[in-house]
Amino acid sequence: MTQSNSPSKEEIEKYLFHELISSEREKIEEQLFEDNDFFYEVLLLEDDLVDLYVIGKLEGDQLARFENSLQASPERREKVASAQALQRRIAELAEEKRVVAGALEFSPWKRLPTFIGLRSPLFQYAVAGLFILLIVGIVFLLVERRQLNQEIARLNENQRSEEDRRQERMLQERIQASQDREEEVKRQLETERGETKAAREQVQLATSEREKVERELEELRRKRGSPIELVPTAIAQVYLQPYASGRRGSIKEKVLGSDTRGLAMSLELEAGSELTTPISVEINGKKEPIDVELHNLSSRIWLASISVAPRRLADGMNKIILKNADNDEIGSYRLIIKRR
Repeated sequence: MTQSNSPSKEEIEKYLFHELISSEREKIEEQLFEDNDFFYEVLLLEDDLVDLYVIGKLEGDQLARFENSLQASPERREKVASAQALQRRIAELAEEKRVVAGALEFSPWKRLPTFIGLRSPLFQYAVAGLFILLIVGIVFLLVERRQLNQEIARLNENQRSEEDRRQERMLQERIQASQDREEEVKRQLETERGETKAAREQVQLATSEREKVERELEELRRKRGSPIELVPTAIAQVYLQPYASGRRGSIKEKVLGSDTRGLAMSLELEAGSELTTPISVEINGKKEPIDVELHNLSSRIWLASISVAPRRLADGMNKIILKNADNDEIGSYRLIIKRR
């Protein structure tokens, strides 16, 4: 873990005292899972807090925060109970050591020859036996203390290993849940892409058919040598996708003939069910009194149909924007107009 990504001491303390919000706590737990050094550092800090609490060295604000954290952490309450039991046992061993030391003070080895010399041989043997028993008892207590320290160390190691396994299981479960959510989102995206692709193919098919008919009529006009009026108000059509910087095909070019009386636009919209009406149209920064007809193609794809008079479009680049009832932009399009 790099220094720039390391949580501050204040953030670590808030994590140990259960004072972080859910997102901040999850961020630190992810780093605990990824960085073993950081995990053991936090674990040692928690053990230090527990030890200070047990020996009564936590005061003021830290004491209050630690006691509040005990309400939210059964594992920490167990740690405190274990540390208190260990503290009591150490106190008992210290007391036993003090009693033995006191006994030795009252029976100094330097006075032993003089003390024994004033008694009968039988008494001397009895005193020697008592000293031997005392020495054996001291050795036994020292061996027992060493074994107890080893057992305490083993219990602490097992407790930390269990805590490590619990943390690992918790993080693995979160990773699995995230993977499941990711797969679900991917399936939804694939479904919506399929629906969008089908809708676009239908629009492109209709556009191709219309352009084919226009070419046939133009060919017929040339063969007859006289212009053929298509309809009193000839309408050109164009299909536009939302404009995004760097997106291929987001800018469309349309050639308008001198007989074109209107331009029918089919504008693709990516929006959910929250799409609100009425929809307004801005062309080159000017709001136009144009009616918008909406068609729902899929769960997120809409098609907005409008008809624009050619005089409202400038030669060259035109910027067309759709806005909802709250005047929020919901679609932006680019159209290059060329006239013949």
